[in-house]
Amino acid sequence: MRQFLILIALFAGVITYSVNPQLDDYSSIDPYVFEDEINSTIEGLRPDIPDPLVVELYEIDLPETEDAIITGNGTITNLNLAGLQSFQVTYLNFAIVGMRLNLTLDLPQIDFFTDYSLNLLVGNTVPVFGDGNLTIHIEDLEIQATAQANLTGGISVQNLELQITIGNATFDLHGLFNDEELSDLISSILNDLAVNLIDENQELITQIISPIAESLINSILATLLATTTVPPDVTTTAIPT
Repeated sequence: MRQFLILIALFAGVITYSVNPQLDDYSSIDPYVFEDEINSTIEGLRPDIPDPLVVELYEIDLPETEDAIITGNGTITNLNLAGLQSFQVTYLNFAIVGMRLNLTLDLPQIDFFTDYSLNLLVGNTVPVFGDGNLTIHIEDLEIQATAQANLTGGISVQNLELQITIGNATFDLHGLFNDEELSDLISSILNDLAVNLIDENQELITQIISPIAESLINSILATLLATTTVPPDVTTTAIPT
């Protein structure tokens, strides 16, 4: 996931310093001035990006709606995401009108670990439940993201949408359906089919990870803006619900 997440938060923060609210004639502005400043500022902040990023708790709540594919609830705890500092920005565009940011990030390697507890229903038919942990190693991750910067009462992102593609991934899943043999089987299937499954289910993946990523980004952004000190080697974040 998407991942990559803290970068969008950093981009939104840069917008505050890039946009002059007194400028009414946007036609006189160099169309690349914001992208250039965002890129240069990100490079300066790269050493301060938490790596690994640690999240103590995130609560999942997927309510029933007319078009909801997955409903239910769960918790993610002790999430550890390593590899964020190795990102490369391969595309970046910021539109003044609408404060819309579009970008593509490439990360050569991401390592993800989390404990979880799930009680979900897929397609109003298939229950997905369990308590356990998940380790994922991802290579050649590409994240295409679009988001709107909100500068009201601080800085945050809204209407975030993520699409991801990967070169390869390996999974080590435990506790799904509270059945270790079944968890091993699902891990093997994911190892063989992950790339195709992601390509073929982009809409579902976007629906699931985008709101989670938006909450995580805004939490990180609030933490970064609240302090000017250099973060420790491991940064711990608790996401409010």
